[in-house]
Amino acid sequence: MLHTAEVYFKDLECPEIELYLVGLYNTTKEEEDKFEVTETVKPNIIHMDGPFTLAFLQEWVDESGKFNESDIVILLTKRIIVDYIGNPLFGLAAGVSYLDGICSPLRVGMVYDTGRDFWGIRSLIQQIAHLLGAPWDEGYQAPNCLSKEGPLMSIRSVVSLYPTLSNCTKDYLLQKYQENLHTEPCWMDTPKPIVSRTKNLPVHYFEKEEFCKSAHPWYPEGQYCPNDHPAQNKTPICNVACCMNETTFSGFYSSTPDGTNCTDENGGDEGKVCLFSKCVTR
Repeated sequence: MLHTAEVYFKDLECPEIELYLVGLYNTTKEEEDKFEVTETVKPNIIHMDGPFTLAFLQEWVDESGKFNESDIVILLTKRIIVDYIGNPLFGLAAGVSYLDGICSPLRVGMVYDTGRDFWGIRSLIQQIAHLLGAPWDEGYQAPNCLSKEGPLMSIRSVVSLYPTLSNCTKDYLLQKYQENLHTEPCWMDTPKPIVSRTKNLPVHYFEKEEFCKSAHPWYPEGQYCPNDHPAQNKTPICNVACCMNETTFSGFYSSTPDGTNCTDENGGDEGKVCLFSKCVTR
């Protein structure tokens, strides 16, 4: 997941962002009770208050002493995160974090992820950029950062996002880097990872796991529709048609896993891959 996030930062010339996994911790139910602020909407639907949980999470991370080697701490959760203060989209939020929190006690963020199909990768990238000092495009801290393409840090776009940072975001990150380069060592040190860095992307993971079963778990026999299936023939680039079984279309088109080759049969678009449903040069 971390290398995938790095790929989204690839067009950022300065600073160059490298991500290292320096620790992995599974919280217990007792620990989660200390920082999670939740509301049971229905018997099987629980919402988690993003801002309040983030504040309690920050206190818990700081007091526990378990994450002293981390410049950034991200909580991955299956809880539905709501943020009625900072998110205009009906309060639903894919994640929350503190602006410019890196290298400080506010270095925490939260990301909603299904744990099946890398659903949370976009939010992970957003929270990392936010913690590094990038405000939300169109937000009150960057009202002039506008883009019709819907860049990664757009606070309003849900679909049709382009998998890159806006020029405004790049300028903010460069400014933060220059401000902290000589005063905050964590901007320049090389962490010691607990696992070797890899260049694998989600497409490599799904070489061993059936993507359609992961994306649509309610279809236990889910699979890619055959290449000659009518639904597959109508599929837009960087999308795939999933079938409930060998022949029956599920009605769902899914984004292909990041890293899927989108070079056409005639050799055009050489070296291009899918990122967030867009065919881009890697």
